[in-house]
This record gives sequence, C-alpha cells and structure tokens, in this order.
Amino acid sequence: MAERPYDENEERKRYIWRHFPDAVRPHECIPHPDAVEAALPEHHREAFRRYYNAIGSSDSPAPLPPDLESLVTRIQADIETASLDAAVGDREFDIHRCAQCNRILQSPSAQQCLWCGHDWH
Repeated sequence: MAERPYDENEERKRYIWRHFPDAVRPHECIPHPDAVEAALPEHHREAFRRYYNAIGSSDSPAPLPPDLESLVTRIQADIETASLDAAVGDREFDIHRCAQCNRILQSPSAQQCLWCGHDWH
C-alpha cells in the first residue's frame, strides 16, 4: 500500500509523464522561480527571493520557514499541473484505474492497486 497521501492531480501527472512521454516531459512543466514568486503573497516574496538567490551561491541557503515551504510546494505543484494541462490540451489519455477505489494505478499492466490493496491476478 502507498505511504504517501493520494492526490489525483499529482498521480495524473506522474502517470502521464511515465506512460505518455511523447505528450509532455516533466522538465517541461517545472515552474520558473519568477512564476512561483509572483504567485506568493507579497509578504513572502522577499524571503523566497533570498532563499532562491542563495541556492547557486557558495553560501548554503537558510531553510524556508515550514509554512512558506509548504506554500511554495503547493504553488509549484499547481503550476506544474497547469503547465501539463496546457501542454496536453484536449488530448484524452487511457489512464487505468482501480475497479474498487477508482484511484490511478501505477501502470497500465498493474494487477494490484497500491492504494487500497485490491488484487485482480
């Protein structure tokens, strides 16, 4: 069974990236730091800018505060999802789902759901 919480958007992205590489590749959806910064509330932008600018320098960046880190992670995931949706447009994908819980399976040939444990082999 999966150890991480189920997130439909994240699992859809992973499935498309893994099984439909001709549609869009993960690196094509990585958000630019300027886009992340622009999506942040104004009072968090300076801390994010300092953190991001320190990444490439010889100084190790101080970690982001936990609340800002979770916000940045959520914004990055939202931008990735929007980029993926824009890249694939109206294209339909045959995404295999579990017959019991309807969650996205790991692969088209999966015979067991890693989310609910349902087994059909």
